[in-house]
Amino acid sequence: MTLFIERRHLERFNIPAAEVCYRQEAGFRDCVAIEARGKMVDLTVKGVRFEADQKLCPGARIQVEIHVPDREVIALKGNVLWVGRVQDQGPLFAVVGFLDYADEPGYNPRQSLKQLEELRDKYNGQE
Repeated sequence: MTLFIERRHLERFNIPAAEVCYRQEAGFRDCVAIEARGKMVDLTVKGVRFEADQKLCPGARIQVEIHVPDREVIALKGNVLWVGRVQDQGPLFAVVGFLDYADEPGYNPRQSLKQLEELRDKYNGQE
């Protein structure tokens, strides 16, 4: 018998037609700078999963902009947590964990958290 333990504490939600613009910084473990755009798969207030054009470097610092139709863009800083394919020939996915929220340099602004919470409240549970 296999015991599956859910590690996620936050429910992911999907926003139709949302996209992520991302910019990976160069330098971490010889990572190159990458700037691209991909389809958002799902989102929480702590992170985002999206389709990526190129393999990003786990651990690298990344800037993301979440583009939701008819809404203001949400700009966030984070770290690449995971990059891979669910199926061998399927799309490449990246998961980014957002930095904490605070009104101090080096953090994501608290306003961004508020915007993400509003999106969560609107889209959580929708298909």
